[in-house]
Parts: sequence; C-alpha cells; structure tokens
Amino acid sequence: IESRDELQSPPKNQIANYDTPVDPHVYAICDNIDAWAMWLSPPSFVVFNIAYWMAYQHVEVDPPETTPLRIPQS
Repeated sequence: IESRDELQSPPKNQIANYDTPVDPHVYAICDNIDAWAMWLSPPSFVVFNIAYWMAYQHVEVDPPETTPLRIPQS
C-alpha cells in the first residue's frame, strides 16, 4: 500500500501540457473523412477481392498433396 507522501501532485512551477481545443471546422472535416472511409472501405474490399480472384483464375496449379500426420508412439 502506498503512503500519502508518495501520491503527490506535480510541482506548481511545472507547466501543464494540455491538448489545444479542436476548431469546429477541423472537427467537421475529420468527421466527414471518417464517414467517407466507413462507406468506401467495404466496397473497395469487395472490388479488390474480385479483382484478385479474377487475376488468378487462369493459374492452373494443383494444390499440394497432404501427407498424413504421423504421431510418434512412445
């Protein structure tokens, strides 16, 4: 258990470091960017996957054969 002496506030001469308030215009722009990203991400993901699938349709490679797992008996 910590004593009250260890839990002290910072010295008075230390400058407090706070974030500056965000301008409402900047906040609105960031909100707008977030909204666009939320709407554009899923369709772009689907389009990318379809393009990827179509690009590899012509590749005719047999999948590697699997070998049965051998568990050593002790």
